[in-house]
Amino acid sequence: MQFLYDYQYQDKRSQLPFNQRPEITASELKYTLIRNAKFIPFLSNLPDWMNLHTLTSVNIRYTDGGRIATSGDYDQRRDLITDYRPTDSFTSWLITDDRSFETGEPISTNRFSDFVETGIGSMIDLTIKEKLNFVGGARYDHVDATTDEGERFSRFNVGSATDQMLSPRSATGTDDGVSYSGRVNYKTGIFGLTPYFPMGESSAVLTGSDQTIAYGNVTSGNILGAAELREAGLKVSAMEGKLFYAVSAYRQIRSSSVEEEGVSFISSTKTKGIEAELRFVPNRHLSIILSGTWQSIRYHKVGSSNALVTASYVGFEDVLDPATGEVLFPADAFLFGGNAYIRVDTDDPRYNKYGQYPDEVYGACIGYNFDNGFGLSWNTTYVSSVSASSLVPDLLILPSSLSHPASVYWQNDTWRFAWNARNVGDEKMWTPNTGSFGGVTLQPGLPRNYEFAMTRKF
Repeated sequence: MQFLYDYQYQDKRSQLPFNQRPEITASELKYTLIRNAKFIPFLSNLPDWMNLHTLTSVNIRYTDGGRIATSGDYDQRRDLITDYRPTDSFTSWLITDDRSFETGEPISTNRFSDFVETGIGSMIDLTIKEKLNFVGGARYDHVDATTDEGERFSRFNVGSATDQMLSPRSATGTDDGVSYSGRVNYKTGIFGLTPYFPMGESSAVLTGSDQTIAYGNVTSGNILGAAELREAGLKVSAMEGKLFYAVSAYRQIRSSSVEEEGVSFISSTKTKGIEAELRFVPNRHLSIILSGTWQSIRYHKVGSSNALVTASYVGFEDVLDPATGEVLFPADAFLFGGNAYIRVDTDDPRYNKYGQYPDEVYGACIGYNFDNGFGLSWNTTYVSSVSASSLVPDLLILPSSLSHPASVYWQNDTWRFAWNARNVGDEKMWTPNTGSFGGVTLQPGLPRNYEFAMTRKF
């Protein structure tokens, strides 16, 4: 028997146009029963070459979460185009307690959800003659949910401030779903070959980080999202365990009803890929690891949505000095402090490639440990170019990167001292933010940097 209780309260304030106050409460009661077949009366007489374990679990979980937040530019600020002073420009309703459109920061997100999840599931782990193994299970989940939205400001509606205030609303709904998974692998005994075949489908409640369920999802009954996995692979262990390599091909589909920038629509991503790994440990000193991933993600949706873009994408150009050609005012600064959106229509072929996840990633690692406790390692990771936006593939393309972390260390049973160097080649790297802001806000990778670490085991 397990019981969980969790409570979170946050107060995030700044002078940027984003302030929020999320509050989440969750509690869960779960009972799990694990048994070997020999302790189950009707399964106790299985032959010795068959080993069976079972697991059954039931649970009930209550979640109450939500947040009040703002995300917009409401003009109670200095002119950023004139002064370039973003740090002293925006108002915060958390600081001033002013939520009015005229002098403060109106609330754009005011949503709270409470829902109860109940479920029951069971799985088995069966091994036959220590060669054939099957792991499989199924689960049923039911959810009752209510979402309440208070008065909020919509920056997508045109007209007066009154027209942009949306009225409170509430919705109650239910949904249920079945999940299952299975995996078969067989130790052939031939050159260490072990083929394996996992597959499964799952259902899960669609919530954001604030544990709220979109109003449209509750009214439509699409509270649970679905995912599907099909995979086939081969693992090989040879040279008395000194050499290991594996390769697998997979297909994954995720489907759900989502809400982005105030618009609800049905979306699905389909991922196809191949993964490969090789590990070679010829002795206790040397280790070599090589890995690679090749994948393709396609995006399909039913219904139009809004996608955040930059000023240059919608046609603004740099303002140049006619005499020198120097950039006096960059194109993207025309929207500094504000947002621009485009409408992405259903199944528009220009937007069916899902960004933010690279198609190719390769890695290599070599390490050597000396008998006196000293050791060193070198890593190399290559990441192919990738679109920064998940919805607009041609908004901004991040270039490929090649990074090289390295480490020199000494250790014994108690102490470890390490000198770590990251990004040894001082490569310029960028990581897109996930979600709808991924195409216009980026996270820069750190330049070459060093770290000394000391660890003591007790």
